[in-house]
Amino acid sequence: MKVLISDKYMLLPVNSRAANKKVCLYDGGNLLFDFDCRIDNLNPNFTAYVDVSAFVGKEVELTVNPCVTYEPKFACEMALPCLWKEPLRPEVHFTVKNGWNNDPNGLIYRDGIYHMFYQYNPAAPVWGNMHWGHAVSRDLLHWEEKDIALFPDEKGTVFSGSAITDEKNASGLGEGTMLLYYTAAGGTNLLSKGQKFTQCLAFSKDGETFTKYEGNPVVPHIEAANRDPKVVYVDEIGKYIMAIYRADGRYELLSSTDLLNWDEFQEIELHGDAECPDLFLLECGGNKYYVLMGAKDIYIVGHFEKDRFVIDNSEKKLTHLKMSYAAQSFSGVPHGRVVRIAWHILNAPADNFTSQMSFPTEMHLEKVNDELYLAAAPIEEIENLYVSGETLQNISLTEQKTIETGAAALDISLSMPYVHGEKLVINMFGTDLACDMDKNELRCKNVKMPLSLNGDKVDVRILVDRCSVEIFADGGKIYASAVAFSDYNLPTVTLNKNEKITIDNFTWHTLKNIH
Repeated sequence: MKVLISDKYMLLPVNSRAANKKVCLYDGGNLLFDFDCRIDNLNPNFTAYVDVSAFVGKEVELTVNPCVTYEPKFACEMALPCLWKEPLRPEVHFTVKNGWNNDPNGLIYRDGIYHMFYQYNPAAPVWGNMHWGHAVSRDLLHWEEKDIALFPDEKGTVFSGSAITDEKNASGLGEGTMLLYYTAAGGTNLLSKGQKFTQCLAFSKDGETFTKYEGNPVVPHIEAANRDPKVVYVDEIGKYIMAIYRADGRYELLSSTDLLNWDEFQEIELHGDAECPDLFLLECGGNKYYVLMGAKDIYIVGHFEKDRFVIDNSEKKLTHLKMSYAAQSFSGVPHGRVVRIAWHILNAPADNFTSQMSFPTEMHLEKVNDELYLAAAPIEEIENLYVSGETLQNISLTEQKTIETGAAALDISLSMPYVHGEKLVINMFGTDLACDMDKNELRCKNVKMPLSLNGDKVDVRILVDRCSVEIFADGGKIYASAVAFSDYNLPTVTLNKNEKITIDNFTWHTLKNIH
């Protein structure tokens, strides 16, 4: 059918359980844009707002395959009457207004603003049609969604990547230009049929409008579905390094002096990991180290020499269970802080969103038994969300201890001696967390993780939100997150009776809703 694109958004009735349909826009026989959409005229539970602003004013031929009746509607803005009031909307974790998000992409700080791009599907709260969504914040707590930054094109849909500020104008695109490196996932839309996965570049002068580099791809296809470029500047060798995932746990490091032309540098394997490399610099004991990790947070620590990355200690794992995935660190954060955000695979039973981002964490390195360990902690800015709370000391559990917290997200910390053979169970809004000092195990829902590296202390921090629990054990050297739906009918935290246990410190704070 002929359709005049009259406004920014095309509205489509969707049910995420309906069969998939391919929607195409043609201009005189030329394919302009295509996307998958689960159109359902009979039982829609979601309204898709698909940004077609690039074609406003055009009369196009619109097709839907398999053919279903669809009456196009357009709007200049999203009308979401229950926004931020949904029963399962997380209180202190970023979620998109409408649609699907997964991996964080292009995390970058510049001019006082944190930019977070992310994998985004505007057409349904399910994976597909990968764009780069875009949100900004001044405090890493409160986020404002912006217009979509990168759209699919003839090279493919837009898979994960990173961002860096070209402070030296090495690329010739202008001093201070924001450079976005992403994977063009060839063959994942009709426009890119027959194309392979390549690494591409987009740039922005203002952080608001984005232009794809006319010389794309900057890295041609290497192998399989090679993807997810992470770019950093390595001062020790005077070059930029790009890490990409190749296949089968193997990652490729490329080097460049101009951010446009890339040469092979080194291949590294992270056993059992895949996708979304992250690479960042940290100090420990007066020495500088680079941490290289994959999407499952398997990591190595090392340093760069002239022609290679030298691994300084054995491969380790930070995150347990796959709910937290594909974390990325911000580039450009002042004072050498390393702040990361991960995708939380939530699958919330909500109509208009399904996933959340992790609470931002700050990273550091610790040396334990002559080995370097990565540790994570919620960013210190979390204290700006504190509403009420208290610190309890020397709690003897001769009987069950019940703490009235009220129904809100919580930040909980506890420390106590490691009492071998004993177990402490904490119940938070109906969810149990077991600190098992018999098995040196911490359990919550389907999470099983070590409680302590050496079995010599219990040091646990817990962030509880409406749909999730984030757990930082042993000073953050062990981390996991779990899907857990808080029952606010039970606005308490309880500590089970165990006469052999005395808790040194137990601190809790309720958190202000970021919306």
